[in-house]
Amino acid sequence: MFKRAQLATFCMVVESESLTAAAERLFCVPSNVTKKLKELEMACGVTLFERERNRLSLTPEGRALYHKAKRFLAIEERARAQLEQDPVQGELRLGALDIALSHHLPQKLAHYRAQNRRVQLSVVQGYSLDLEFQLQKGALDVVFSDGPIEHPQMQSRRAFQERLVFIGGACRPALLAKSDLYVYSRQCHYRHLVDAWLQKQQVIPAALLEVECYDVIFACVTAGLGYAFVPESLARQRKVAYIECGNEMRSDIYAIWRKASDSRILHDFIDAVIRH
Repeated sequence: MFKRAQLATFCMVVESESLTAAAERLFCVPSNVTKKLKELEMACGVTLFERERNRLSLTPEGRALYHKAKRFLAIEERARAQLEQDPVQGELRLGALDIALSHHLPQKLAHYRAQNRRVQLSVVQGYSLDLEFQLQKGALDVVFSDGPIEHPQMQSRRAFQERLVFIGGACRPALLAKSDLYVYSRQCHYRHLVDAWLQKQQVIPAALLEVECYDVIFACVTAGLGYAFVPESLARQRKVAYIECGNEMRSDIYAIWRKASDSRILHDFIDAVIRH
């Protein structure tokens, strides 16, 4: 694997036509120049210079590498200059729960994009555990999921308030046991909240129907075909009557990212989304 310093030193030696002159231009001792050249030759697996007394002449392999190295260094320099002129550019990979994408984030993402056109956003939807796994392995930069998260490599910050509320008529255990409950799959954090609530209230529904679509859930419940626990923000948006179920159904959405990340774009994005 080549290092930039090795390529830069190599090019300087070629252009200076001597180790001593190259060392002076690089503000280092000749032995450092010699070391970098030998490291580069070992990395390439070829001899780059013919050495005769105090003269260095490029081999055919050396001439080929010189032209490639100059192109690489020029591209790297242009990229560096562009970043210095406009540091707010890059790519952010975002993951979020369906409720975050459908209700909380759309306008915030549009506002951010309008203000930061040089930042490319890619957005995926997923379940809490899958999003956190993708974040941990580096496939995502930030996720909006259930929190707060307790993980030695992760950091979180509350972004949106959310909780599950009951829809479907009277919330009385005796009645609920005779009716169907529309629930989420066990991959979803909401399912664990609902299961815990049912256990606490000692309710066994007539049937548990796993439905991964809010539209279907609301349609069935409003048609009198059962009950469900849905995000309060959606119940309000659809103007559906609901009953609050206490703090145990609270499920705030957090921005979660890796502690090791010190990206300016990432932290500015999180601030913008939460503040907007």
